Amino acid sequence: MTSHDSPRVRRDLLVEAQRLTLDIDRTEDELERFRDLDVPAFRAWFAGHFAAERAVVRRLEDELAALTERHNGIVALAQMHELSLEHAYRLIESETRTYARANAATRARIDEERARRRAHTAAELDHEFHARTRAAANVDSHVSGEALDLEAVKTMYRRLARRLHPDAGPDRAGDDQRWRRRYWRLLQSARDRGDAAALADLDAVTKVRQMDLKECTLDEARRARHWLARENDELSTERDRAAATVAWGFGTAAADTVEGRVRAELHHDAEALRADIRALREEHEYLSLLGRAAPDPAGFAGPRTAGEGRRRARFTRRPVTTVQQLSFFD
Repeated sequence: MTSHDSPRVRRDLLVEAQRLTLDIDRTEDELERFRDLDVPAFRAWFAGHFAAERAVVRRLEDELAALTERHNGIVALAQMHELSLEHAYRLIESETRTYARANAATRARIDEERARRRAHTAAELDHEFHARTRAAANVDSHVSGEALDLEAVKTMYRRLARRLHPDAGPDRAGDDQRWRRRYWRLLQSARDRGDAAALADLDAVTKVRQMDLKECTLDEARRARHWLARENDELSTERDRAAATVAWGFGTAAADTVEGRVRAELHHDAEALRADIRALREEHEYLSLLGRAAPDPAGFAGPRTAGEGRRRARFTRRPVTTVQQLSFFD
């Protein structure tokens, strides 16, 4: 690209950035209406119309949570001591019987063991989550990564703080205050992390937001356009999730237009929970049958081979979308 092309490219990038700001403001208006009007109206209506259905779902959720914790305890015990799952199942069953008739000291010891297993499960799930998201976290940000010295970072932070501080310009319009409040929080986070690239991005995008277009270099125009495109995508995704819920538009809609859908979703939630409960119960019955065919375990006497009955996959509560949506309004 020649220097002759730079002004035209810069202009096109800034035009695109300004278009994105308009899209962002419209999406935020819709989300504000959803949070401030639709959700409160839906909550009040939902609480008064579906008490029986909600009670069924909550009972099933509690049952599934108990079974899931038990199953995760079996898997954790097997992993921590290199046991087969059927061996671990029998030890957990024995522990449960012991706990029911134990004294306070024995119960305290068993509670400590259970806490260790829960910590192991949490660590394993956390490890798996980070393994799944590591690639996304390492995606190139598509902005230049030049190193900025400490003094430059301080100068940039002070300049941005003057632009974005909540006390600066209290009489600004609502849209203007909204993005400034959001960027102010991001500014504090970038400062705490010492993230020079994020500060440079914020510097560029606030220039576009404040219409200081003459001050924008070509690199800053690129940064601002990339930032705003990402911000627009994130808000659009949030809007789409909100629009998929039954509460979307509820503040201006008649209740009978969504009552059937809500009742159907609660029924679907209950059936999905029952399916998870059946799967866990079948797994435990299978482990119980395997355990009956094996000799009595004599504690943790060294490593055991897994065998065909061992399952490495941890059974965690399946994320039922409609349950999550409805419980958000509960």
